Amino acid sequence: MAYIQTVQGRIDPADLGVTSMHEHILYDGTIYRQRFVDMCVLPTQQESLVKADDKVTLENVYFHRQNFNMTWDGVSMDDEEVMTAEVADFKASGGSAMIEVSAPGLRSNLPGIKRISEKTGVHVIATTGLYSEDCWPEKFRSMSTGEYKRYMLDEIENGIEDTSIKPGHIKLAAEGSPSEQEVKMLRAIAEVSGEAGLSVSLHHGPMMTLDSIRKMMDIVVDAGIDPGRTIMCHMQNSLLGADLKTLVQDPDSRLLNLDFNKEVMYRGFIAGHDCFGQDYKLDSFGWHPAVEWQMLAAIYDLCQAGYAGQITMATDTYLKILTRRFGGGGYAHLTSSVLPNLEKVGVSTDDLYQMTVTNPARILAKV
Repeated sequence: MAYIQTVQGRIDPADLGVTSMHEHILYDGTIYRQRFVDMCVLPTQQESLVKADDKVTLENVYFHRQNFNMTWDGVSMDDEEVMTAEVADFKASGGSAMIEVSAPGLRSNLPGIKRISEKTGVHVIATTGLYSEDCWPEKFRSMSTGEYKRYMLDEIENGIEDTSIKPGHIKLAAEGSPSEQEVKMLRAIAEVSGEAGLSVSLHHGPMMTLDSIRKMMDIVVDAGIDPGRTIMCHMQNSLLGADLKTLVQDPDSRLLNLDFNKEVMYRGFIAGHDCFGQDYKLDSFGWHPAVEWQMLAAIYDLCQAGYAGQITMATDTYLKILTRRFGGGGYAHLTSSVLPNLEKVGVSTDDLYQMTVTNPARILAKV
């Protein structure tokens, strides 16, 4: 009998409902500031306006939107009461489930996540695997493929760390061409996915080349993964460039390019469009990602071309400024804004249901 493993136990895939397929609830995002620690202050800004140890407030939220990683507080979500309210908003707006993708490197408080699921009634699927190598706990930095497999299988069979909470999904992140250790982990993930029957998310960072992403896909395919249950995350990053100077000076760089999305889906993978509501940038780095209307246009075009069966969506709420309590749209932005707007512009209700209910249930179902 097929089932989906949540933090509260097994559920029938038919009970999953509208699902956001890439989220963080309680987690430690220190790595996001650490990577860019030398570029977290605008060149023209007086340093006294926002210091690294400042809390996110109404007075400084503008500066966080200009450079999202200005403070350590801005990249951390650790207030259980606040995040309970955020998840409750998602539930009230029609959401039913979400994958919590904070694998080690980001993982912080899984028991708290379980309590949030219990209080809100939202099905939460926890994740095993690893985030990017630059934030791996030391014990993971020199493992063999077999050791990576044993680590994940132990969490799947016995529970994560010192809890009895079992994961229902696997995640790995890379920020460049996969390293020797990441290659081992990718092979281990492909094997564990097949043996344990769990779906997979593969994160590729915004600075990663398309060839490096192709290499990730090649590795897991060669190791026997099922592409139809493997989400290639952050596919909105390939829609157009994000370099401000290029976008301003080169008109062609502003045009939506769906080629890589179609390539990924032609190979049988799932295209995860998972950063809706992320209206921030890195001014000090000249990084200006796609805005929401462009992401909506991409979903519309891909649905018109018949790809709804290979798309998932989410908000990837991972910064304080993305939550409703700190000025963002939160998880509920997907259900209260994105989905209604897609319907308004002509995406069929069947396609919306496919992307948010049918696809998630099929991808996450463990047989």
